[in-house]
Amino acid sequence: MKKEIKRGGLWIGACAVTFASMLLLVIQPVQGSKVKVTSNKVLTTKVSKRNVEPTGKAGLYTKPSALKGDKLVLSRKTMKKMDHSENANHYLRAYRVAKTNQNQVYYKVVSFDGKHRGWVYGGQKTNRFSGGLHAVKTYRELALTAEEKTATYQFTNPGTRHVTWRAPYGTTYKPTKVVKSMAPYANDTLTVKSVVEREKGDEIYYYIASQEHPGINGWIQGKAVEPAFDTSSNQPGSTLPEQSASGQKPTAPTSTPSPDTSSPEKPGGTLNYSGTFSSTDAKVYKNAFSQETDQSVISKVQKSYKEQVIKGISEPFNYDQNMSLVEIATKLGHGKRFTAEGGRNYAVIVNPTGSSLVTLIPYSQIKWINAKAAVSGLDSGILGMLINDELKAQIQSAANLYYKVNYLGSLVIMSPMSDSTVKRLLGDGKQLSINVEQFFEELPITVKFDIGVKIDRDDNGITAVNVDLKLDPESLKVPDPENPAKCQLNVDVKQLGLGTFPSIAAQAAIRVFYPIRYPYYNKIDQSMSPDKIKRVLGNGQTIQVNQSGIKANLTMAVDVSQENGVSKNVTVKVVATKLTE
Repeated sequence: MKKEIKRGGLWIGACAVTFASMLLLVIQPVQGSKVKVTSNKVLTTKVSKRNVEPTGKAGLYTKPSALKGDKLVLSRKTMKKMDHSENANHYLRAYRVAKTNQNQVYYKVVSFDGKHRGWVYGGQKTNRFSGGLHAVKTYRELALTAEEKTATYQFTNPGTRHVTWRAPYGTTYKPTKVVKSMAPYANDTLTVKSVVEREKGDEIYYYIASQEHPGINGWIQGKAVEPAFDTSSNQPGSTLPEQSASGQKPTAPTSTPSPDTSSPEKPGGTLNYSGTFSSTDAKVYKNAFSQETDQSVISKVQKSYKEQVIKGISEPFNYDQNMSLVEIATKLGHGKRFTAEGGRNYAVIVNPTGSSLVTLIPYSQIKWINAKAAVSGLDSGILGMLINDELKAQIQSAANLYYKVNYLGSLVIMSPMSDSTVKRLLGDGKQLSINVEQFFEELPITVKFDIGVKIDRDDNGITAVNVDLKLDPESLKVPDPENPAKCQLNVDVKQLGLGTFPSIAAQAAIRVFYPIRYPYYNKIDQSMSPDKIKRVLGNGQTIQVNQSGIKANLTMAVDVSQENGVSKNVTVKVVATKLTE
């Protein structure tokens, strides 16, 4: 579910003091003794449209902070930590809006757990959140696979710890439980109707329906249910819900990039693997660390693995570097669960680069790991200066989604796996590329993220896997044109009504500011079409600036002159007008 991107009111962090200094962003009006609240209303819009996060640019107060007598509830530093927190209780719900006689807007908010309540500066418009708040989607819908739509499930450990909710816990203000315990419904047959992933914490929640007790239907954490395995059939076991395709391969919205068809899971030329595999080659373990020594047990487990998991594969199975690690793992049933003769459940671990290609381990000895990916580095460099929090969230979501589609789509990480295998499968040391033009039209470049995989483990194996997608600052550089066009910038500040010296200072500040906001200025190649030149230089756009020395609307008009179909000269006229009070 993508967010609407609004560029007209983009706030930019840039700096300039008079002629050559950087401009300091002013996001909160100066207090005045004559400030009065002219309206104070209850917000009546849909509750999901009033879920917000703090930006850290304004604190939380007992009353609108422009008024006298306000008291600080939470500092800007604390609000910034809440914005970056993975704790879903740090979301806020806005429920009142107040406006002052100086066109200042404040929102009254409460944290999802109800512990913090107060007023936050919200900009100058009552129909959108800005200043100290930004709108947020607390979850995103994922697509169910065909298997998940038809499979039946059961509770993993029915009790009071994981119960059904009216809404996924952590996605709304004070959600309510459907029932207080699942224990009375331990033997119910369940189906999954919908699945979502929380934005904070990346928890998967399923909407489950009970055939026996429809009154318990609701949202439950993904780890609280598992596929119900029919031991009388020879059908392959299902992957766990938490690690299923729907939990890792959400349907990409139209604004996100398509998966890289070059198969980024394939390792480079320094890693060689090839061979043949038959079901009798699978290693059988009696626990997480010790191999089974009873040959009769080994034969029975291998036979069940062949009949229930890889019955559609001809043996021997041949593999080499022409197949990605993920493809090999998927074909041989990595993450699948099956029941051997005697009723004991086993899980399949595939390690294409290890000494044992397939290991069959008792299911009870396995800990299933949900690898988490997070984007870092967006607060620095060109993007850090140019994009607001909403656009930043869009790029973060795209990077996360693109990574999951390319690297996590078919994977199940389990505690007995080796660090080297997990890192190879998750692309450690590789780069992920995202074209940001679809989010930020003025910057048609491809930014790159370095993939770093961190693995935590204890005596029982892997306990957590975290992936850092760190922005490569070198990828932010706008390339120099091979055949540069001549660019000219004209600044008109007459409508601001300033004196002579303030007008000169305002013109100088805008000349510093404009190339930062539109970095393709002076980077135009003559081969660029006039339409693209106008787009990357902001033709027809109006942006607001409220900064030291200048408070204005800036409107850009771009003119391109061509000779024999080649763009030779580019003129940008920036007209500054007064902000509407």
